[in-house]
Amino acid sequence: MSVKAFELVPVVTRNEQKGEHHHQQQIECLESCGKNIYIGTSDGYIINYAFEEKLLTSGYTGYESHRGKQYYMGQKKPVNLMKAASALNCLLVLFDGNIIMLRLVDLEPAVSAGKVKGATWFCLNENPDTNNPFSIQMCVASRKKQLQLFSVTEDKIMHDRDVSLSDHCVNMVMDGSQICVALSSEYVVINCESNTLQDLFPYDFETAPIIRRISKEEFLLSGPSALGMFATAGGISQRPPVHMIDNLVSLCYSHPYVLAMNSQFVTIHSIIDQQQKQTIPFTGGVVLGEYDGRIFLASRNEIYGIVPVPWETQIQALLDDKRVTEALDLATNSYKTGLSKQQFHKIFTKIQQQAGFIEFSRLHFAEAKRLFRSGQVDVREVISLYPFLMPRSVNFTRAVPPLHDLADIKQVSHGNQQQMQQCKQFLVEFLEDIQDTQQIVHCRKEVDTSLLKLYAESNSSSLNEFVQGDSEADLKECADVLQKLNKQHALALLYRSRGDFANALIIWTRLFDGELKGDDTPTLAFIAKTLSELADTELVWAYADWLLRRDQRLGVEIFTRRPESDELRLQPEVVSEFLLRYPEALLEYLEYLVFALHTEKEKYHTHLALLYMDRVSQLARTNNVKASRMQDARRPLQQLLRESNFYRVQILLGKARELLLYLECSILYGKLEEHGKALDILVHQLEDYTEAERYCLQNSKGRDRSYRHRLFFNLLTVYMTPVEGQKSEQQQLTDAAIALLNSSAAEFDAAEVLTLVPADWPISLVYRFLSRTIRKTEHEARSKHIERAMARGDSIRTEAEAFNLARCRELLTEERCCAVCRRPFHESRFLRFPNSVLAHVHCSQHHHICPVTGKLFKVIAPASASSTKQFDGKLSHKRAPQS
Repeated sequence: MSVKAFELVPVVTRNEQKGEHHHQQQIECLESCGKNIYIGTSDGYIINYAFEEKLLTSGYTGYESHRGKQYYMGQKKPVNLMKAASALNCLLVLFDGNIIMLRLVDLEPAVSAGKVKGATWFCLNENPDTNNPFSIQMCVASRKKQLQLFSVTEDKIMHDRDVSLSDHCVNMVMDGSQICVALSSEYVVINCESNTLQDLFPYDFETAPIIRRISKEEFLLSGPSALGMFATAGGISQRPPVHMIDNLVSLCYSHPYVLAMNSQFVTIHSIIDQQQKQTIPFTGGVVLGEYDGRIFLASRNEIYGIVPVPWETQIQALLDDKRVTEALDLATNSYKTGLSKQQFHKIFTKIQQQAGFIEFSRLHFAEAKRLFRSGQVDVREVISLYPFLMPRSVNFTRAVPPLHDLADIKQVSHGNQQQMQQCKQFLVEFLEDIQDTQQIVHCRKEVDTSLLKLYAESNSSSLNEFVQGDSEADLKECADVLQKLNKQHALALLYRSRGDFANALIIWTRLFDGELKGDDTPTLAFIAKTLSELADTELVWAYADWLLRRDQRLGVEIFTRRPESDELRLQPEVVSEFLLRYPEALLEYLEYLVFALHTEKEKYHTHLALLYMDRVSQLARTNNVKASRMQDARRPLQQLLRESNFYRVQILLGKARELLLYLECSILYGKLEEHGKALDILVHQLEDYTEAERYCLQNSKGRDRSYRHRLFFNLLTVYMTPVEGQKSEQQQLTDAAIALLNSSAAEFDAAEVLTLVPADWPISLVYRFLSRTIRKTEHEARSKHIERAMARGDSIRTEAEAFNLARCRELLTEERCCAVCRRPFHESRFLRFPNSVLAHVHCSQHHHICPVTGKLFKVIAPASASSTKQFDGKLSHKRAPQS
């Protein structure tokens, strides 16, 4: 597809080309250096033209030239080839088989340089590997089937070496150590350092071979069937070939274009997609070349410049034609001369933005999203295409010049509802993708408002989550939209996220009561959770009664599930008084105070126990109550009575007696230390001997041995007390007493037990008790004997150590100083460590660690204070045993 990449402008016209005798001189070859053009004519003249660049009214670069000096080569023969070397200020000319050096200043020969004879072609090294800036490398093709390498300085041409060829050289280009050579029938690459040859491909001998350097060690060659072939020095092609015009005369490369010329046209081809982009009619062309970044084209009589159209203009033309891929490829691959990195980035992002809107208009949403993101498009440019999405409070004006010609998505979708929905879904996905990026920092309000409206319109499941987040959407406008679309729950969530809990709770309560209609009704659990997290206590109290009337269990959660860090935690006195109308809620709240907060206030513990008893009483008055249900009701009461020590025992005891709660009465008697009454209830009222023994174990935990003896003895006394008129029960008690005596868990004072045991009991009944008691007594006696022996040994060892220490003497003179502070001793008390270090008592923080070396002196006896000798005026000391 065509694009105008170059413009043809005149440089040297036909009239300017006339010589001194007003005859027309025909151009054979061309060279340019700086702002000078050198023409080699068919009659042996070299003519200089100086030119200046100027900006034409069309916006392109033009040229204004003036004829300068000329030099006659001495024979009316054509000048074959010229190469300028600006570093040496010289012009190398191939004329009549000789290479002659001329000075650029006056076009006079450099006599001292001499000349190279027998040359058919030559080239300069376009990528020299020499470190001398005042020397260039020249390769000459001679008539002897060889290449000659020369070093050229300002006043001398020096021969370096020769490279033999298998055939005559027709054309060549040198790049570093690589020389691409066109022999009479094929192209080859020669490494002049290693003398290796790499075959490329043959060409049609009827056409003149053309070689151009593209980049380092890469060449463009005219191939068969009008193909432009790319080849590297290694013999491979890294780019697809370019199909050019027939009857090729010359080639030129200007990234990313290849210019090809024949006798009628100049065609421009892109190496990006290998397509022909432009055709410039030009008849009789003989020379086409790129010189120091400028492209000149010459016929026999005139010279024209091929001026590149600015790449921005080319890209804009491609975008105007909706050729997005070509525009982006051109922008990516073009040389951006004269632009800084920041300037190019600014232009390139605008190109991406324009391309994104073109893809959007084609409904290519994936590509549009990629271009919008990489081009950092102002999101409001996209949102403005959607009617009624932009907040009314925002005054946004589209970019000037405009990035697109779209009015809105109706123009994109052409009224098709399905395509319109696709456009909206694209915007949702695009806005979601950039939510956490820097692309929306300056327009967060517009983005959030638009996204909320789109969620609401599409009944998206993401709406509720979005409105609860850190959104900056326009509250008033979004509230109107949500009300209009009957999204009451989402509106309440939006109010809550903005801290307006009052309006949120109004909506939720009205929704639950059916006063408002919405597509999503909150549960009581949700409202309770909101109230429990609310710091505004006035709102909590305002809605607590509403919630408790509907569900007491959920209602009490607004008091029991408040955050631990809540400084405005509601006062328990106020809450408990408020909950008096709701017994079930009050019960749970008191459980929360007692078991969760571990409050020690007596009234809460007592009140909770009374509520438990009331619940048991109500069940007792109910007919046909299962025993398991009654046990479940009494279990928390019994747990509270056992574990708590902060209730009023007498009040609860009276209530328990009234309700005939014998087990609870026994627990309460135990709290009063009236263990006899408690055990009497367990044994005679409940006849639960296992519970009686468990009672003794529980109440003796953490108590001394004598207390345990007394508690179990009380139980044994209850068992042994005669029951008048009930022989069967008496036998059961006797059996329980025998079992208790023989139990390994029970502890007794044997002397007291023997006074209680009847004399007529056989020994076999209490054998286990007696044998266990005897073993225990003997074990205790032996243990005491061992302890006494060990204590005596410790005493003897201590006396021996004291005696040894008393024998120690430490001479303390005025010259001796503390090893820590280096000050003399003014008191008679000091420390001496086992390694002979002396220190003040106050200078050593740890008496078992040397303050100088840090050595730890291990202490054997834990009762001793340290391993250091402490001396007083009488050399008295106190020292622990040391290893």
